[in-house]
Amino acid sequence: MKRSMGSTIAGKINSKLLRGMSERSRLNNTWRTQSEIYAPVPEKGNIADSWLKKGYELGRYRFYEDAIRCFNAAIELNSQDPLAWKGKGLALEASGKSSEADAAFAKARALGLMA
Repeated sequence: MKRSMGSTIAGKINSKLLRGMSERSRLNNTWRTQSEIYAPVPEKGNIADSWLKKGYELGRYRFYEDAIRCFNAAIELNSQDPLAWKGKGLALEASGKSSEADAAFAKARALGLMA
């Protein structure tokens, strides 16, 4: 039986993320296309890790709000991952939300992240 994308946790998060994304015309000048960067996260394997990687990739392209959504998705699936909290802190800091970033960094340190 084939499940629709919206019937799994990854599918629901993919749907929420894609609804919140805006057009990224400035990607046209980079080596990665918009569809590559915003490709849905796989519904098999370590889904939280996939969201984490997607968040760092979006942050690298300075799409901080979208990166925050990805880190939130990773945290929703695994709230004990210090790298997800650190990534969220970095994206929040880059988008000028210092107090929220400090809270995310504190959570990452509390979970054992040293640097």
